[in-house]
Amino acid sequence: MVLALLDPLFWARDQDPFNRRWVELRDTSGDVFDGISVLLKPIQRRPVVIYAHGAGGSLMNDGNDLREIAKMGLAVVGLEYDQTNEAAFTAQFEAPSQFLRRQAWADTNAVAWVGFSVGGTSDVGFRLTTPDNLFQDGTP
Repeated sequence: MVLALLDPLFWARDQDPFNRRWVELRDTSGDVFDGISVLLKPIQRRPVVIYAHGAGGSLMNDGNDLREIAKMGLAVVGLEYDQTNEAAFTAQFEAPSQFLRRQAWADTNAVAWVGFSVGGTSDVGFRLTTPDNLFQDGTP
């Protein structure tokens, strides 16, 4: 009986075109915060988009946006960031570089930042004060 109930769940998971992984990211002060990576199956090396939702947003509401980006053949990493403290945001936005360097699927020479509202403003501020080689791994 239990197998009859679980079988459709496993079938649905196999049919899902996306690979989603909840991850714990660690900022420069050692604090842990949530993130998620979304990629099309099969998992292979892909350019990466780091996604920051707008004011009042959360990872729990970002699913449609993350899937739409992944449908374009890109890997996308969303994060739950501090929307009220610029210093905390900066520390958190350095965390994806460490995470992405450990992922075989991440083309760290092709990283884009996408943000809405406060996420977009914070993205721009972060990129203006961050070295261009934050992600580059030296591979062509």
